[in-house]
Amino acid sequence: ENNFFVLDRNTGLPLEKAIVSTFLQEKNQNGSFNGKWNKFANYITDKNGYIYIQQNHPAEYIRLQITHGKDHYQSTEYHYLRQDPITNPTNQSKYEKEKKQTFFFTDRSIYRPGQTLFFKGIITTEDFNSRQCKLVIKDSCTILLKNANYQDIDSIKIVSNEYGSFHGQFQLPEKGLNGNYQLVAKNNGIGNTYFRVEQYKRPSFFINFEVPKEATRLNDTIIVPLNLRAYAGNSLNNARVKYRVMRNSKPSFTDYRSYSFPYKPTIEIANGELISNQIGQCNIKFKASPDPTVDSSYQPIYDYTITVDATDPNGETRTSNTQVTVGYTDRYLSIDHKKQ
Repeated sequence: ENNFFVLDRNTGLPLEKAIVSTFLQEKNQNGSFNGKWNKFANYITDKNGYIYIQQNHPAEYIRLQITHGKDHYQSTEYHYLRQDPITNPTNQSKYEKEKKQTFFFTDRSIYRPGQTLFFKGIITTEDFNSRQCKLVIKDSCTILLKNANYQDIDSIKIVSNEYGSFHGQFQLPEKGLNGNYQLVAKNNGIGNTYFRVEQYKRPSFFINFEVPKEATRLNDTIIVPLNLRAYAGNSLNNARVKYRVMRNSKPSFTDYRSYSFPYKPTIEIANGELISNQIGQCNIKFKASPDPTVDSSYQPIYDYTITVDATDPNGETRTSNTQVTVGYTDRYLSIDHKKQ
């Protein structure tokens, strides 16, 4: 926009009472520019080194000349002046109205059809004199609830309090479109927020992996215990558990030849299906086989990622994963030695 600050080149501090002159390029009778620049207006910076150049200039592009004491600065580049009447500060109420913004806060980001949506909001604008953000108090506004097709399905009138905030609620329709809904501040500057409406189901159980307690090496059989528990606290028996194991190789922490390490794509090395027992447990077993195409002299490290899809007797499926890292040695020792 048409806001300018004049600062000290060395300290970065604002320069008060600097004279800023605007120059316009002279035109010939046929409308073309002739290369001459004529002074049009003078402005004086405030204590913050700030000026606002009025939009009564007959041209969009200007040059600036700045004088502060014995110092002079002549710009060699053009400065663009916005001619948009929205930002014309000659009318304070119009200016602050056009700068108004509404910020929304909902109690969640996803709802089921028929639920109640609770929201809060804050209305702000830009102060005409200081150009700083300020709260808008005692301001009335209509809040629209729009569905996934951007159709108005409800509305409510609000008035901001002494802190510029407001609150309200909407009852979401039981039937209709699901998807991205909106809250919109009607005729109140910029202001909207999105949320989703879906017929989702809360999970009733979760998968918990147990970390292998014993140190393992390559070619060992790895046993990864897991158990399924309902959020109500009970164990989940007779659940179908499908798993797959993916292997990925990487260079050793200590291998100075890591730049030449033969990186390989991730591949599946095992899969299967299990049934959880009476206490909701089952064990995933697989052999920690190395990649035969990677020379053991690199001392590679292998990450084995186990992904599980567990389905309870009611047909609900949950997915989770864990990772086991194995190398040719079961431990690495790292010493950080400071030079004396």
